[in-house]
Amino acid sequence: MGITLWASRFLLSSDFGLYEDDYSRIPNAISSSSLDLSDPYFSFSSTVQGHGLPLHNISIYCMAFFGWHLGGLQGMYVLAFLLVFFNAILFYLLLLRVWDPTFARLAALSFCLYSADTTQAYLTHAFGLQPSLSLLLLAMHAYLSERKLLSYLLATGILITYETPYLLMLVLPLLAWVNSDAIKDHVSELTRHTVIILGLLLSITLVRFALGEGRVSDLQLSVALKDSLLHMIEGPVVSIGTYFLRPIQTFHTLGLESTAATAVSLLIFSLFFWDAPMKLLDVRGLKVTDHTEREPVPDLYNQPDTRHFVPRPLRPWIFTFLIGLILLVLAYPMTFTVRAYAISGRETRVHFAAILGASILFALFIKWITYILQRYTRRNIAMVIVAPWLALLVGFGQIVQLDYQASWENQISFWDQLVLIAPDLEKGTVILVDPAGLRDTKYIGSNTWNLPRILEQIYSFPESWGKYDIPRVYRLTPDWEQYILGEEGVLHLNARTTVAPRSYDRAVDPAQVIYLTSEDNQLARVTGSLTINDTSLGLKISTPDPQPAYEPSVLDSLLTKQAQ
Repeated sequence: MGITLWASRFLLSSDFGLYEDDYSRIPNAISSSSLDLSDPYFSFSSTVQGHGLPLHNISIYCMAFFGWHLGGLQGMYVLAFLLVFFNAILFYLLLLRVWDPTFARLAALSFCLYSADTTQAYLTHAFGLQPSLSLLLLAMHAYLSERKLLSYLLATGILITYETPYLLMLVLPLLAWVNSDAIKDHVSELTRHTVIILGLLLSITLVRFALGEGRVSDLQLSVALKDSLLHMIEGPVVSIGTYFLRPIQTFHTLGLESTAATAVSLLIFSLFFWDAPMKLLDVRGLKVTDHTEREPVPDLYNQPDTRHFVPRPLRPWIFTFLIGLILLVLAYPMTFTVRAYAISGRETRVHFAAILGASILFALFIKWITYILQRYTRRNIAMVIVAPWLALLVGFGQIVQLDYQASWENQISFWDQLVLIAPDLEKGTVILVDPAGLRDTKYIGSNTWNLPRILEQIYSFPESWGKYDIPRVYRLTPDWEQYILGEEGVLHLNARTTVAPRSYDRAVDPAQVIYLTSEDNQLARVTGSLTINDTSLGLKISTPDPQPAYEPSVLDSLLTKQAQ
């Protein structure tokens, strides 16, 4: 399980770097020589500003700090792997409590190969989202161990870490019923549990509203309900569909790395499925709670049971399917901020909480395929179909990792060139970058919306400078020239003209602007003037200085080859 997870998510992590949201939090952590509890991340204001999720920020800060001191960037990625692997183990152990070991292994394997969310190796998401999943799985274990108070305390932690997995707590009574024939006796427990879970959610929401947290106070109830219902329809289709889409994508884009990973994985999975089919045929799928000899595999179609509407041999299949489906649907009601049909890039975090339900359903599908093939062919051909399928999912993981690798290379190339061709940074300098020749990557961003925050992490500018005094870099939108020119010749940097956090919107004098074009990822500075809509604008006069007048900051050694 661990090898599969490492191969599909972290094998190339020695060449990974920082991406997008990472620049908002992680540099603060890695620049600290000790874990400082007075850091803003531990303050009350951070609780509100961090989308009302204080443990989210604290977790990212602490994990980044320990990972960096463990071994730099690679140390952080090792820690990220351990977090995801820890959750995979918790999931496997959870399934062992209610289903048989073979099904638990299949579901855990599906967990490790889950590819709807391509952000598992992304440090901000590994450190900020995975702890929320850990809390959920620990709460599930506590509930099944009759430690319900602890379970609800852990559930509260989900709401202040990353809330999208929270509603999966509603399924807990169903897990307790898997091996029970007296379902009617548990209805009152389901009602009580539902009231507690929804009551906790309402309480935390009201607290966030009272604190003025933007994502709650600005949320329109009608819009939120509509988005939730839409996401509950779209999300499950996408998260399950990627188990079928990703192997096709891998097959059409096989390269050296993905081919090698697929080939090695094919050998391993073939050995597993050569021995597994007879075990997979146990359609009961229930955990054995005594030491009596198991009965022969029942016939699904000729086992009437007059005491129940659903025949006993079919009940585990149907119950497992319903639990997986409910877990899958409940992963999406709280995903308001991103589209539920995302299949690439940072927005695939929308599928983060769907991993449990999708893994159960996919494992059930593999088990069903194996049963059907063995039943009607009497031959072990599951290996021929299922093993290559899973191997291609590992191959897709290589494709994503290669994008992470390429994105980091693009960023180093960008900043290394920029500091050479624009050394004359002064108070209020703005660098505008035309995106036409920049190289972009599909599964993680390269030199995109967080560019304005990075220069101040490469150089140490005077502490007396304000927000708009610090030199900043903006990536322009493809049609920026249509909207950027304002009255009296000022340039408007806003949602129509720049890819940037909206808190950095401003109007700027062209005399403060350095304009960069690019061709095949090679930057070039435009000197003299810039013509927009027949208006000639004088740009910042170049006064090159090979040695910037600023001391290097935390990211200088990571982003510029000169420091490396």
